[in-house]
Amino acid sequence: MYNLTDPDDLRKAIDGLPQIEASESIAWVPGWTKKISKLLEKVRAADLEERSSLEFHQGIWEDNPVSKPSQGAINIQKSLNNGDFRRWVAEQSLRLPNDKEEAKEYLKSFFSECRKRMKATSARTPVLKILRSMAVLFPRYFTTLASTNEADGFYRILFGEKPPKNAIEVQIRITGRIDEVMGDVDDSSDALAKRMTVARRLQLFIPPRRALVQNSPAAKYFVSASSKGKGFKMSEISFDMIFSQIKQYLAISEGVLQRLHLGLWANERRHFAVLAGLSGSGKTQLAIRYAEAVSGHFGHEPKRFVLPVQPGWHDPTPLFGYVNPLSDSKYERPAFLDFVLEAARTPEQPFFVILDEMNLSHPEHYFAPVLSAMETGDALTLHNEDDYFDGVPSKIPYPNNIAIIGTVNMDETTHGISDKVLDRAFTIEFWDIDLETYPRWGSRGLSQDAEGEAKKCLQGLINSLSPVRLHFGWRTVDEVLDYLQAAEKSGMHMETSKFLDQVVHSKVLPKLRGTESYRLQAALENTKNVLGELGLSESENKLAQLTDDLKETGLMRFWR
Repeated sequence: MYNLTDPDDLRKAIDGLPQIEASESIAWVPGWTKKISKLLEKVRAADLEERSSLEFHQGIWEDNPVSKPSQGAINIQKSLNNGDFRRWVAEQSLRLPNDKEEAKEYLKSFFSECRKRMKATSARTPVLKILRSMAVLFPRYFTTLASTNEADGFYRILFGEKPPKNAIEVQIRITGRIDEVMGDVDDSSDALAKRMTVARRLQLFIPPRRALVQNSPAAKYFVSASSKGKGFKMSEISFDMIFSQIKQYLAISEGVLQRLHLGLWANERRHFAVLAGLSGSGKTQLAIRYAEAVSGHFGHEPKRFVLPVQPGWHDPTPLFGYVNPLSDSKYERPAFLDFVLEAARTPEQPFFVILDEMNLSHPEHYFAPVLSAMETGDALTLHNEDDYFDGVPSKIPYPNNIAIIGTVNMDETTHGISDKVLDRAFTIEFWDIDLETYPRWGSRGLSQDAEGEAKKCLQGLINSLSPVRLHFGWRTVDEVLDYLQAAEKSGMHMETSKFLDQVVHSKVLPKLRGTESYRLQAALENTKNVLGELGLSESENKLAQLTDDLKETGLMRFWR
């Protein structure tokens, strides 16, 4: 198995090219490299007048062996018949700077201007034809991957990241990486032609649409941790280390973290936890910090993907992409798909997916392939085309090294969690807010009296509102203390109680709502007493209005 992002593996893969079984691709048509070399030699020998001729342009635009003419339906004859256009191309082809950085900018400018000129005479812009023509005019900087889809797909495998939007940048970076591992090529047409074909021949590892060559490296590229025995084990992770690291940043009890840790790794394949409860209680931050701590234990940079779930996700395409119905060679691939593919290629490292507010849509809809694969152990199906399509495999073994942590807030804007999801997840509730464990007391430079008054206020409100689960989490605690800090720094001369009154009215009371019940009435009465005792008159008056609404209508809410 080769990891082409690794220079040593890339060098081994290139060295192994002569032994790779041939395929029907144009890259193995008899005499293909020779045909390219012959055209390069012709271009090299041509002076300005010959480069301006129609015959010369016919050769580089229409009879060019660099790649298949998949854009042959785009008629560019009007451009080729234009003497000014041919002359412009000829002149530009002889002016390439020797400096590599200057050459890169020059090629980008040439590409942009060429597209603009040809667009004026063609129904569509012939990008592939432009790129394969530039390949024979400037062979040191181009591969034979003239299709932007194929070049982008190869770039992802070569660098393990999303390709640049500029097609010239993609070509230059690919050729640059190949030059890094193989060394500079000499100036002969044969050597340049051979180097240009390396990327295409390496595509045997990631064929875009054809079936995999049996027993080829591509067939073994995506492997699961369990199938190779390379996956890390939960028993190797030091819980004490994780807890000591996380508690520096979050107010988290050891018991809650134990539940998360054991719940995630108890099953050999279903590493799935749902953190449900109070908004602002630190659920998402806990997931992020946990991912960082576990990754750090293995000496890795954190591999985590925070996915903010959107309302209206009715199927898996926002996560796993889809075959573009308007193109026969394009796969629309979201960043999440690349993350999963990377996890499948790196079974020895833990990967973390954080589904932020996962119940804004139905998880059993948008997450269906994952829920099924983690339960059955079957492959994760991505599409139903050939084994590979635009660099995306049709199936991969479910990556056992992925841990999924979802966060859930239950209110009128969210969906309930179905049994299909709950059966696969380890659920942990977050309702208790213990101010004594808050890690940032004393960090804001507040006076001792101001911080003490704030703590008394916050604790009183939490005690009063928690019986009806209308209390608040750590986010609100942060915001109240940040407000007081800003007030002190501003030099405004008011009592702390006045600033507390303002921020409580703005950050705590708007969340109060409910229908008549004994517990709600008692909670409001206790809250009113806390506000009155601390002299928060504005908030006390607002709470009196809510209490009156509840008595008169059986319903109360901040926004009347």
